[in-house]
Amino acid sequence: MQFLYPSFLWALLAISIPIIIHLFHFRRFKKIPFTNVKFMKEIKEETSARRKVKHLLVLLARILAIAFIVFAFAKPFLPAKNIAAFDKRVVSIYIDNSFSMNALSEDVFLLDRAKKTATDIVKSYTPEVRFQILTNNLEGKHQRLVSKEEAFGYIDEIKSSPKVQLLDKIQERQKNLLINQTDTEKEIYWITDFQKSITDINSFEEGFNFNLVPIRAVEEKNLSIDSVWLNEPILIKGRSATLLIAVANHSDQKAENVQLSFKSKGQTKPVGLISIEPRSTQVDSFVIPINESGWFEGEFTISDYPIQFDDNMFITFEVAEKVNVLSLNDGNTNKFLKSAYAGIENIGFETSSITNINYSNLQNYDLIILNELKQVTSGLSIELKKFLENGGNVMVFPDELADINSYNSFMNRVGGSQFSSFQKEEISVESIEKNEFIFQDVFKSFNKRIILPKVKGYFPLNKQTAGQNIMGLRNGDAFVKKHLIGKGQLYICSAPLNREYSDLVNNGAIFIPLLFKSSIAKTHSPKLNYFIGDNKPIIINQINKQFEKGYRLKAGTLEVIPQQQIINSNLVLNTSNSITQPNIYRLLDTKNVIYQLAYNYNRKESNLSLTDLGVLSGWAEEKNVNLMGQSVQKDISYHIGQQTKGTMLWQICIILALIFLFVELLLLRFWKT
Repeated sequence: MQFLYPSFLWALLAISIPIIIHLFHFRRFKKIPFTNVKFMKEIKEETSARRKVKHLLVLLARILAIAFIVFAFAKPFLPAKNIAAFDKRVVSIYIDNSFSMNALSEDVFLLDRAKKTATDIVKSYTPEVRFQILTNNLEGKHQRLVSKEEAFGYIDEIKSSPKVQLLDKIQERQKNLLINQTDTEKEIYWITDFQKSITDINSFEEGFNFNLVPIRAVEEKNLSIDSVWLNEPILIKGRSATLLIAVANHSDQKAENVQLSFKSKGQTKPVGLISIEPRSTQVDSFVIPINESGWFEGEFTISDYPIQFDDNMFITFEVAEKVNVLSLNDGNTNKFLKSAYAGIENIGFETSSITNINYSNLQNYDLIILNELKQVTSGLSIELKKFLENGGNVMVFPDELADINSYNSFMNRVGGSQFSSFQKEEISVESIEKNEFIFQDVFKSFNKRIILPKVKGYFPLNKQTAGQNIMGLRNGDAFVKKHLIGKGQLYICSAPLNREYSDLVNNGAIFIPLLFKSSIAKTHSPKLNYFIGDNKPIIINQINKQFEKGYRLKAGTLEVIPQQQIINSNLVLNTSNSITQPNIYRLLDTKNVIYQLAYNYNRKESNLSLTDLGVLSGWAEEKNVNLMGQSVQKDISYHIGQQTKGTMLWQICIILALIFLFVELLLLRFWKT
């Protein structure tokens, strides 16, 4: 037999206390005068003998009770055969501190249960054993072995974290540290709820003793705001924006009357009450009037307990003061273009000669119109391609004397339709794609009485090139064709804008919507928010390349400097390791706000679906790993001792100590002397 804590055996000296009491039992006898005592001699001798036997038995019971209590604290055990010395072990304990561990189990948070279980595991080992304490944060200090006392400190410091790690990655981290420990037994513990989203175990590394410790919630229940997006990617001052909000129910019960609210500028407005079927998502809408330009901030919120990290979602987007349009001309500005845009509110219209283009400013415009250029230079083609790929729109009105080769070179570069030779033919527009954004909601009803444009000359466009005819001629050729190029849109009118070849400028019902809607059309909605921990870079256009001090993100008193790089006037940010708290962050150079980013906790943990215990049991049996169920977790120290040291005897010692205390009680109460 061996002892886990032999130093406690010094407490056996306490046995001397009852012995001393027994030897120096100074009981004072009271003298009572009596006439004749010769008949009491026999009675006295018999009573004294019985008293001595009783005292010896009581003394023995006390000695044995004290001894077995001391033995229980020293934790005796019978060593198992063929097991390495218990103090020659390294133990790695992974404690899942993701947000799913904020669920309740019998009114106790799962993370608190996990920390207590980890503490009990550490207590089960001798002071010579070294430990690794690992969490989802994968901190540098957790990538080394520490003493027993340090391990207790690390466990106590663990707090809930937005970071989520796959169990395969956790295993890799544990292996990297333990693999170099030779001549030792390597123990690995995973204390987690084993969510399906993280349990991607491909295999268990050989040479390690794996112990799976599932910590489960009483009920898998959670609501979350999954996403928010714009119904239409149009943000113009004076219009309204419709936001769509997806709220998910991750439980098997229907969620009734969930209160959804929106907070902006210190005011909270109710969006409405929604009911969500089990394991489904409900989408609601909210209309926001946009009365000011600049950055708009807001936060959607629902009420849900106890999982609350996904109950709110911050959003932010920029509303421009006006939409900027640039017309590139060979000669004078087309008066019809100028007049048309002059009557459209919130449109800033500018013109420039083809010989006097400032290419660096092109990204400041939303729409660039090629107004009857005779030639599209290679330099302009390159810049227009960048402009389109970054989300700008281009409208092409060719000149009747245009250099087709230069136009086709431009089209070939960006992926637009090729031009054929100019064809003089009088023909009318026959079809219009009324469901296309350009003409959507323009006409209350569409009938034959609507007068469509007529042309007297045009450039037939290649029908084989992918694209959408939004206006078609009677012979099947395209009058206006749209191509999606990168994030932008290319609109090609096959006829010149000159009234000699087209009466489009005279048809306000068609011409005005074509110009206005092509100015504001977007293929992609602005990014309303980001998730913390997302490794995807964030690209912000048109950054001052001369600023070299470094951009920073600020939310209230919190300020961080993310990884950053300037590439072709674009600022590329990587915030995966710098942002840890949800909020709206302002991007600053010195004191100026040049951009805003809304960050929210990742929704990976929102779905609380857990890996079935039957599946875990199958893995344990197939891969020869140890699965510690609820019954084992209640006394995990004892079971660890049974597995690693042999047969534990401390519980038997406790029972024997109680028996001898009970024997003492019986002797004192019922043995009358």
